[in-house]
Amino acid sequence: MKAGNDVEAAVRDCKQQRAAMVAGDAVALGELLDEDFTLTHMTGYEQSKA
Repeated sequence: MKAGNDVEAAVRDCKQQRAAMVAGDAVALGELLDEDFTLTHMTGYEQSKA
């Protein structure tokens, strides 16, 4: 896989995650995010997938 394809895939996945978060789609987020996923808010607060 070329680097350009990696970047495109990362951008696509980020857009899908953001859309699912805005829509409150827990099912889509569950499919997109790894079990060990942790979101770090701009305040430093860490939130796990659970």
